[in-house]
Amino acid sequence: MNIETTAHAAQPPIRLGIAGLGLAGSFMIRAAVAHPRIALCAGMDPLPRPREAFARQFDAQVYSDFHELCRDPSVEAIYISSPHRFHASQAVEAMEQGKHVLVEKPLALTLEECDEVIAAADRTGLHLIVGHTHAFDPNIREIHRIIESGELGRLGMILAFNYNDFLLRPHRSDEFDSERGGGIAFNQVAHQIEIVRLLGGRIRSVRANVGALDASRLAAGHCMAFLEFEDGAAASVVFSSYDFFDSDELHHWIAEGGTDKEPHRHGKTREAFLARASDLEAHEALGFGARILPTEQPYWIDCCDLRTWRHAAFTEWHSDPRRSWHARDCGASRCRPTWTRERS
Repeated sequence: MNIETTAHAAQPPIRLGIAGLGLAGSFMIRAAVAHPRIALCAGMDPLPRPREAFARQFDAQVYSDFHELCRDPSVEAIYISSPHRFHASQAVEAMEQGKHVLVEKPLALTLEECDEVIAAADRTGLHLIVGHTHAFDPNIREIHRIIESGELGRLGMILAFNYNDFLLRPHRSDEFDSERGGGIAFNQVAHQIEIVRLLGGRIRSVRANVGALDASRLAAGHCMAFLEFEDGAAASVVFSSYDFFDSDELHHWIAEGGTDKEPHRHGKTREAFLARASDLEAHEALGFGARILPTEQPYWIDCCDLRTWRHAAFTEWHSDPRRSWHARDCGASRCRPTWTRERS
């Protein structure tokens, strides 16, 4: 997929700052470096290790404080991948400081906060986009094309399920506090909601059950939801994060990003969790530079690679942010079923 045009090539690159240098930030950093229309100019993280790695690798300015990043005159736009409870306030502050915003999911933790962020975008006239990513996956795009074409008939049902090890990975303590956006609803199930909303359209109703089965983790670790669409179709969404089963086994050990997955590693996250003495120390050892990130999706060679998958959002945003699937009100509408499921 060719995302470059002569007009775009003639324009100066977007000067991007990254707020939060963890896993989500790492993926965006990789995409930004590969994209000719992005200039990576600053990073922010409260932890010293990812800041030092970022500054060393990109010779860029780094900050420990989000306010300082917002005041950096060299930054034109900010990608926010900080903890969920900061998304709304940081998005508003960034726009008030004259920065365009690409914010990771969720846009906010409540519908009221979503309204505040959207109002800030209207007030400032700046671009705001919610950085969900799976709608740009080549396999999801192909499914969407087939549905829209009608070549297989009218859509009736969607089954979305995922079993992984999320709850047993190293996390901050707030990632187990539902009131601060912890648990699987905002962290993981939001991706499923994004996909089924793209494929099925507007949602009429949500029924769900969310629970916690692991006594060592207080946050919700599993979910079953039934979503009804306005056109009469429906979706069943299932998620479990206890590392007792890995659903990637059902499709030949191809991982979420389209890369090969090692079958023998199944269950290792739970083993590591039981063996480590401190989650805090394990989390502080992560961050930018701590993971080897894939650069290709070998099972979708004819479609695109991960660089296109991640920076397609930038191209869509730059061309017409008001019509973007991921722009503004779409973020709030995706928060609605997630928020409803958390409280059902």
